[in-house]
Amino acid sequence: MKANLVVPHGEVVFAVDAHDRRKAMTDDHLFHIAYPATMPRPLTLLVFVTLVAVSCASASDDLAAEPAAAPPTTAPTELPVTATVAPTAVPSTVVPSTVVPSTVVPSTAVPSTAVPKPAPDMVAGSLFTTNALADGWTQIQHVAGPGEVACMCSDGSDYSFFVNAPPAADPEKVVLMFEGGGACWDAVTCSPGLGAYKTAVIENRTTYEASDLPGGGIWDRSQKANPFADWTLVFAPYCTGDVHLGTRTVDYGEITVEHKGAVNAGAVMDWVVQEHAETDHLFVAGSSAGSIPAPLYAGEMADRLPNAVVGHLSDASGAYPSVPELNAELGGTWGAIAGLPDWPEFAGMAPEEFSLPGLFVAARQHNPDLSLARYDNAFDSVQSLFLLLNGLPGGAALPEGIAAVEAQIEAEVGEIPSYMAPGDEHTILGSSRFYTEAVAGPDGADVVFADWVASLVAGERPPDVTCEDCER
Repeated sequence: MKANLVVPHGEVVFAVDAHDRRKAMTDDHLFHIAYPATMPRPLTLLVFVTLVAVSCASASDDLAAEPAAAPPTTAPTELPVTATVAPTAVPSTVVPSTVVPSTVVPSTAVPSTAVPKPAPDMVAGSLFTTNALADGWTQIQHVAGPGEVACMCSDGSDYSFFVNAPPAADPEKVVLMFEGGGACWDAVTCSPGLGAYKTAVIENRTTYEASDLPGGGIWDRSQKANPFADWTLVFAPYCTGDVHLGTRTVDYGEITVEHKGAVNAGAVMDWVVQEHAETDHLFVAGSSAGSIPAPLYAGEMADRLPNAVVGHLSDASGAYPSVPELNAELGGTWGAIAGLPDWPEFAGMAPEEFSLPGLFVAARQHNPDLSLARYDNAFDSVQSLFLLLNGLPGGAALPEGIAAVEAQIEAEVGEIPSYMAPGDEHTILGSSRFYTEAVAGPDGADVVFADWVASLVAGERPPDVTCEDCER
């Protein structure tokens, strides 16, 4: 694909092929974005998450395409939070239960630290509505109680998450999967017309069907090699532009955005704790933007479900280094630091210290027995483009960058299993490649990725797998 970016210092054109040789390409996928002179250059890092992912998407992703977003229509009952102003976006319509009447389920779980704690005179707990869909899927929404912040998407529309639990699914084995899809932090990147992030659970929808939800990769229960074939699968959509870490309403001048990713994630985790308190195995994963907070949330869930064996895998974010200016944007603008758990590892943390690799470090320092793992493609076109747009090594240098981030993490907290496959693909957990990707292991024998993940699930530490001939 080709990305055309206008910056204060002139026009910068990047053409990124499978191995990012910056060669001339067609204009089939041309993005032209004008940034104000006051915008810090490193903050262009996340804007292309959705743009590139959409452009590079193929049938192998096994996800249904959706039409462009339409404005929501009714107002939510959200109470003001750490916001600077009230939303100016048109609010949303409450999702009706069109299949089975909704039921409200009380909870005895302690609210997630990602959600403001109740006042002393309030009863701790959460309420959820449920709506049965086809093929074992259930739509779930959190109902905010007094003093709680409501879950919502960036445009103020209602947030839903989904659980796939057909009769054969084991309720004591649970996957918690965080979706990827974009980011924004100013009036330009947050503009609805740019399409740099998802603004709703499913664009242009207020009701959902099973066909709207993922069905490939780990979601394909028909695959004999699927280590999660009989597990309960929880899907946490992403629609807040803050890599599931925000806690604020932010006024960007011409648009106000609900960066409530941590609030939404906290509600999903509350539900898992409430409904699966007796689970003996939990696997926390995420792809692309959803892989960034996955180690943090794996650590939180290990705290909240102390009797469960908790595993983790971050899919396709391993090249992003610690950059103080970007760190400050993550920790500051979105209010990410405010949503962190009350761990000593985060005590007194300044925004510029809030790094993406640091979430791996903090999670493992907090729980030295926590199982963490990483997957990347050596020439991941999405990660490569983000890095190049910010003057950081990408393209042919991407494998070295991934290795450098891994070395930084492991220098602080010990070894973390990693699997680096050849090629420029971005994400694998929702793809049929989950079952076909094979790379030679340390002994020279091919290691199929699904088998490698199965060993993680079994509580083993699989060997690091790194492609030698990483071009394809």
